Amino acid sequence: MDGKTLNTIIAHHFKVNNGEIKINSKDYYWHIPKQLREYTIKPGNIVRVRCNKSQALVIVTKVLREEIEITGKKYKTVIAKISHRQPIKRKSSKEPNEVGYVLADLIITNNP
Repeated sequence: MDGKTLNTIIAHHFKVNNGEIKINSKDYYWHIPKQLREYTIKPGNIVRVRCNKSQALVIVTKVLREEIEITGKKYKTVIAKISHRQPIKRKSSKEPNEVGYVLADLIITNNP
């Protein structure tokens, strides 16, 4: 990658209701600021991101390098890396053909 770091994540919003995790199926993109690139965000990590006038926790599904200067795209930014844990993959009960995630040993105390 010619010394360039990964600068964009694709992630999904999620909710925890009564111990059950529901993941939004839509892909969302966020920019990783230079200060956070040293923390090596990987698929499966949970990160705090900027959203419409607030902040949210999301599950990262893909990390990539995008030449923002060339594409001209603008994304909201990642604020912090919250979790180092990888999710456990299992079949979702609602969508049997999709892979859902169950977060192991994760307590979210400040979920907006």
